[in-house]
Amino acid sequence: MAQNESLYGQYHSTSKIGQSIKDVMRESPNWVHLSDPQAESLEQIATRISRILVGDKDYRNHWDELAEFALLAGEVSPANLPTITKDIVEGIASDIKKDQDKKMLPKAVALAV
Repeated sequence: MAQNESLYGQYHSTSKIGQSIKDVMRESPNWVHLSDPQAESLEQIATRISRILVGDKDYRNHWDELAEFALLAGEVSPANLPTITKDIVEGIASDIKKDQDKKMLPKAVALAV
């Protein structure tokens, strides 16, 4: 229990901050239009934010989980986020390709070209 408190903060404090963030989110105009996975991801993100603000701000897992929940919500989003990301990478790679040989590109960029 003591280790959890050092990582996540005192439960009373994290609960209070987390619920305050969630109350604000639920009052927003788009809340009623979110899918269940989008709403749940935002609630989980609010919980992770409260843990960062009250517990160990440098605990890597808090930050990783923020990203994971955002990605999960993005996967079910009607917007085609992977295509947007791919388009950006391809545009950057195209610009770099003009000035450098493809062998010189970072591996991730070279794969996108």
